[in-house]
Amino acid sequence: MKGKRHQMSVKEARDRISIVSAVSEDGELFFSMKYESMRDHDIVSFLEQLLSEINGFLYIFWDNITIHRSEDVKEFLFDNNDRMITRRIPAYSPELNPGEWIWDALKYQELPNFCPTNKEELWHTAEETLLRMKSDPERIKKIIMGTKLPLPSLVGS
Repeated sequence: MKGKRHQMSVKEARDRISIVSAVSEDGELFFSMKYESMRDHDIVSFLEQLLSEINGFLYIFWDNITIHRSEDVKEFLFDNNDRMITRRIPAYSPELNPGEWIWDALKYQELPNFCPTNKEELWHTAEETLLRMKSDPERIKKIIMGTKLPLPSLVGS
């Protein structure tokens, strides 16, 4: 078409690694990684993993992203309400989210200025660093103590 400009919309594909994590009051770090965005079934699988690895009752504090509110996740939580309860952290409140404190430690203490050349290097380095952090529960406890979320069983330990 002469004289008309055609704009073409291009969606940029980005390599990504997604990580879901949880911390216990004892300083245990649990995580799962994947090469694409997490979906609701990934969250359910992770919660199943937590239930199988942690004895007792689980309190899940999380933000309000869409996959946390999916029907599959809601159904799983309903079916397992004898072992877990969730509480929403207000949106844009990282100071209340213990997981955000872990990510800050990963990004700014463990891997400052890290610039991977590909997603495999990012995966390997993130996994290796998280495993190293996982092996130090006392450090994990100190990191999550920074949260402004009231965690009564951690106070004074």
